[in-house]
Amino acid sequence: MRADVPAFFLAGPTRTVVGEGERESFHGTLRAPERWLAEIDGALAASDDPRAALVVGALPFGEDAPVRLFRPARALVSDAWGATTGASRAIARTPIDRAAHDESGGFVDAVAQAAGAIRGGALKKVVLARATELTVDQRPDVNALLAVLRARNPHGFTYSLDVAPGASDPTRLVGASPELLLSRRGTTVVSVPLAGSSPRCADPIEDRERAARLLRSPKDRHEHEIVVEHVVASLAPLTRALRFEREPVVSATPTMWHLSTRIEGTLRDRDLSSLRLAVALHPTPAVCGLPTRAAREWIARLEALDRGYFTGALGYTRAGGDGDWIVAIRCAEIAGARVRVFAGAGIVGSSDPELELAETSAKMRTVLGALLPSREVDPPRSHAERADDER
Repeated sequence: MRADVPAFFLAGPTRTVVGEGERESFHGTLRAPERWLAEIDGALAASDDPRAALVVGALPFGEDAPVRLFRPARALVSDAWGATTGASRAIARTPIDRAAHDESGGFVDAVAQAAGAIRGGALKKVVLARATELTVDQRPDVNALLAVLRARNPHGFTYSLDVAPGASDPTRLVGASPELLLSRRGTTVVSVPLAGSSPRCADPIEDRERAARLLRSPKDRHEHEIVVEHVVASLAPLTRALRFEREPVVSATPTMWHLSTRIEGTLRDRDLSSLRLAVALHPTPAVCGLPTRAAREWIARLEALDRGYFTGALGYTRAGGDGDWIVAIRCAEIAGARVRVFAGAGIVGSSDPELELAETSAKMRTVLGALLPSREVDPPRSHAERADDER
């Protein structure tokens, strides 16, 4: 990758997409998407070189937050990026500000309230998030951070997006997501939702047992089924020959085990672009909850943060409609020497607040472990997690 940080960067298992500069930007919200979707369709169709034309960016989590979508001035689509950790020397490796803000206490209370509401029948599932804000003594090297994230998560999606264009001090969303919202190639659509998670363990025997327990867990299986059913119901009217396994599989990242299901179908309408599909699917119950409207209301009531593009959808769509969109998780927002790390957890009626806190702490380590020495950056940990380490 070049020394300067491009406005958009997405490295997946099979291809890398880089967007530099902005030729044309598109504005609007998820509440009223048709106008800007039509503008994007028209801009791509009118391109002088349709094979090279693409729109990149992100959808926010909030319905009324602005989309961040643009045609880059220069775009490059290439093979998978084989990063190494050699560039990590440039990353800030200094102690964090111990006065950094963290919402862990409020998160535990919010989980308890949400689980009670679910048991009372107010909704089926809700995803609650928290953030930890850190300060380092120098601006992190985003390219170096991307290299480390990619080397540690080669099967996921490493990404960076300038979320405040035109600002004198860039703000970037940087992360390594394991979750594919959707991929479109021709008439083939694939979605691989993740829901139901367990932190990994350094001991290989215990680590394998955690994976096995996750696959047997009624709570996590229920959480996963809610997400799969929603994705299938959303894609069914748009596809034919929709296929998926009835039993989930366990997939791994360096920090987490996840329940995963691959869903694949054939588009009924070949003109339906990957971006339009992303808008149709987002937000899934993996990042919001079910019913969606009720979950959004509970999130607004219980969360103490503005998610921005965290738990949004990030990706690209090409002329002709092909493209990839991922779920923007395992990430941090970096502005100067301020680093704000996000994580969330799916809550159902049987959720244990302390275990959900432990899950978010483990998810934060994807970015924190790449950014700073691990012993300096561990987020607040639950009683259950500390007891688990002591056994």
